[in-house]
Amino acid sequence: MNTVAALRAAAGTGREDPRLVAAVGELSLRSAEFGRLWARHDIRRKTRESK
Repeated sequence: MNTVAALRAAAGTGREDPRLVAAVGELSLRSAEFGRLWARHDIRRKTRESK
């Protein structure tokens, strides 16, 4: 969830960028979970996170 929200935040106002649209489309086709999380419209800036 944090990574998808960070991607949305990083996309900023560039959500009409054809590369972003293509990437989100492909990720949504390959992962129902990604599609569900993207549809939530969460925005989260990364500050620090353990991996």
